[in-house]
Amino acid sequence: MHITSPLHRHDAYTAGKESNPSQPTAVFIHGVLNDHSVWILQTR
Repeated sequence: MHITSPLHRHDAYTAGKESNPSQPTAVFIHGVLNDHSVWILQTR
């Protein structure tokens, strides 16, 4: 999923599920040497 802000295009990982705007959103930010896989247990 891609999210565009005024300055950048951001990638969002949704675990293969569609985004639902009516549900709350949590944002996990990983360090420079990692990718979305460091949050596997938290996103379950």
